[in-house]
Amino acid sequence: MNEKKISISKAWCNEWLKDRPDVARSNNFGVDYPPPNSKRKSRKLNTQWPKAGGQNLNLDETSIFTSSAYLDLFKPGDARMIYAGACPGLSALSRAFLLPTYKASTCSEDGLERRMCELRRDEVGAYFHKDGNYIREPGWNSWYPSHLYPTRRPSLGSPVSVRARALHVRMPVGCAPERFDEVFDREVRKGALDLWAMTPEALKHCASLGVDPSQLRRFTQYPDWALMPAKEIVGFSIFGGTDRLIRIAENTIIKLLGLDK
Repeated sequence: MNEKKISISKAWCNEWLKDRPDVARSNNFGVDYPPPNSKRKSRKLNTQWPKAGGQNLNLDETSIFTSSAYLDLFKPGDARMIYAGACPGLSALSRAFLLPTYKASTCSEDGLERRMCELRRDEVGAYFHKDGNYIREPGWNSWYPSHLYPTRRPSLGSPVSVRARALHVRMPVGCAPERFDEVFDREVRKGALDLWAMTPEALKHCASLGVDPSQLRRFTQYPDWALMPAKEIVGFSIFGGTDRLIRIAENTIIKLLGLDK
């Protein structure tokens, strides 16, 4: 069957989360995907892009997951999934600003499909604020998890593994999902679009393109509730950005075990 004819509901079923080999097992480190597009227009600009985890995130592998300290402390518990969400509205925003960006966040081990349904229903990020009004843009009701294409391995012994459309993270036993998300989200947010939009770098970039920086600060209208900032939309490419999510997830586990000191 032609893949394009497969229904969206089937394509988003949980089957992609089951029995998938880690992408690191093919082609050298390799993954069966095309290399990053070197002709991307955004690379012709001198802008210092926002990046998940911040500009100074160390992407080197760590040996801590094979250390006796880690092996003594870590007992496998529940898992979290880390995804990079995309939608037509966010793609249009990326094209207008020549800025690769996704919604980088987490969900339960079996909750990726459900989370996409929630994002679509709430039209997360559909609004921006301008001249005292909240303006709704189309295309924010079709969220889906993007494919992820790492160019670096998880560290040896890492509790992080790569799935086709998410990272799988095994948390220490007894770790509450909320605690993992708190530490993980704080690091990812160092590359948040809404924070970057207020910087001189962003204002200069927007002026050079003739685009309105207020569009980078997105909001979500929840039923019977105030509009809330969409804080998880970050500067992100599915290549290098995936490497960053792997390291942030690993650093989160290290911090939760108290091995970051």
